[in-house]
Amino acid sequence: MVELNLQQFARVAPIPAQGRKPLGACLIDRGLITKAQLDEALFLQSWQKAPLGEILVAEGWVERLDVLNALSEQTGLQIADLDNNPPSSRLCQIKPVEFWLTHNVIPWMRMGPLLLVATARPDLFPTVRTGMEDTGHTIVPVLAAAGQIDNTIARIFSGPLAEAAETRVDVSQSG
Repeated sequence: MVELNLQQFARVAPIPAQGRKPLGACLIDRGLITKAQLDEALFLQSWQKAPLGEILVAEGWVERLDVLNALSEQTGLQIADLDNNPPSSRLCQIKPVEFWLTHNVIPWMRMGPLLLVATARPDLFPTVRTGMEDTGHTIVPVLAAAGQIDNTIARIFSGPLAEAAETRVDVSQSG
């Protein structure tokens, strides 16, 4: 059974950026990283251009779930567990697979006019929302691990993805 906090969905938007506690501060407050680790990660981010959470995980200072939980605290978004509560294949047909791959998102659940869309990058969600204006739904972000999103896309669209992969190489080149 999926447990949803429906009051959170009444807002239909993440906490505005100016009202958010920085991700690093959330992780420090939880005792997961030190100020020195945050400073080092921010330095690395200045030339790697990667999300802070990815850098902290790559350095071995936090687990991906720690980052997801801190992102939830920071943004006020609920976490979707796509492994235990996967979306229906039918729901995912609302857009072509290329859309989901490009934005690394996947629709998770429909609740009346609301379409909950799983993302690992809430900072990039305004582009997703704009791209989904033609669906007739109110698009609401929820958080999910990037790996879960990738696995869900691969599972639901395995046929079209395999077909696309087979046709990428010229026949004369394969064999």
